[in-house]
Amino acid sequence: FPPDSYYERLGVFLQWDLLLTKRLSAVTGVRYSTIDTGATVTDFDTTPLPGGPPVVTGTTHISPSFQDWTASVGLVYEVNPQLHLVGSVAEGFRAPSLDDSVVFSDNIFGNNVDLPTTGLEPETSINYEVGVKVQRDRLTAEAYYFWTEIEGLIDRVPIGTSGGTTYNIRQNVGEARVQGIELAGQFALSCDWTLYGNLAYQLGENVTDAEPLRRIPPTQGTLGIRWRDPC
Repeated sequence: FPPDSYYERLGVFLQWDLLLTKRLSAVTGVRYSTIDTGATVTDFDTTPLPGGPPVVTGTTHISPSFQDWTASVGLVYEVNPQLHLVGSVAEGFRAPSLDDSVVFSDNIFGNNVDLPTTGLEPETSINYEVGVKVQRDRLTAEAYYFWTEIEGLIDRVPIGTSGGTTYNIRQNVGEARVQGIELAGQFALSCDWTLYGNLAYQLGENVTDAEPLRRIPPTQGTLGIRWRDPC
C-alpha cells in the first residue's frame, strides 16, 4: 500500500421495530454510508504487454468518495408460540477497498502481480432470506435459505503476461449471484447433556461470465455433544 493511503467510513442508520398484527411483526431500517479514500498511486504504461513488463510512468494522487442509501425490511410471523416464519429483504453497498484500487502487489497465488486500478465503482446488492424457527421444550432449531444478487462485481482481470508473470487489474466485471442454506439446532438429551450442530452451504456464480464465483467457502458444519455440570 502507498504510505499515504487512507480509508475513512461513516455510517448513520435508523431502525424501527413494528407490531403489525397480533402475530406479525416487522423490523425495518435505512442507512446512509459515506466513504472517503485516497493514496498516491503508481502509474503504469501497460502497452508493452504481452512480452514486456509494464513500465512505471509516474505517480498520481487520487481521492475518490462514495455515498449510498440502503434499506432493509424483515418480517416475523408467529404460527404458534413454538413456530415462527421469518423473511427479509436487504440492500447492500460496498465501495472499492484500498486492496481493490491502490495496491501494487506480487503477494498473490502463482506468478501474478496486481497493478493499481482507478475509476472503480461500488458493488451493490440485494439479499433475500426466508427461514423458520422452532422452539420447543427440548428442541431449538432454525433453518434459512438466502440468495444475493450483486451488481458491479469487482474482480481481478488479467491484462497480459511477461516473463511468466501475469499482470492484473480490478474491474467492475458484471453481475453475480450467491445462494445458500444455513441450519442450526440443539436438542436436550437430559438436564445435563445437549446435542448441537450447524451446517452452512453456499453456491456462487459469476453470472456475466457464466463461471463459479471465487472465494466461496466450502460446505462446513459442526456436530457436537455438550455436558454441563448441574451445579
